[in-house]
Amino acid sequence: MSEFLPAIGSTVRIVKIGLPIWPDAEQFIGADCTLCATFKTGDTLMVAVEHQEEGICCCFRAEMVRTPQQVEAEQREEFIRDAVFSTDSAIPVEMRIAAFGELYDLGYRAPLRP
Repeated sequence: MSEFLPAIGSTVRIVKIGLPIWPDAEQFIGADCTLCATFKTGDTLMVAVEHQEEGICCCFRAEMVRTPQQVEAEQREEFIRDAVFSTDSAIPVEMRIAAFGELYDLGYRAPLRP
């Protein structure tokens, strides 16, 4: 059931995926949480997480769970993709991907402008 989820007790983050969520649950978005349980409601895989700072629990759809490493990798990929599409196409894509990956890894996060 939870083969793609980290182990119970792992630190995870909740990310927005375009679904409406309860306003009180907004504080969980991007916060470090502890994965407490996985369960199904009908065909939907769900998770229960505890907000590490606030000590309160909430449930979310499982596809909203990311490890901190997954969040960082997704942000890196998004930065590189946006940078590649906003720069000179005369430079080979592979070179732009490598260059923007290095910039990101060195700490550069500002949006690039053409």
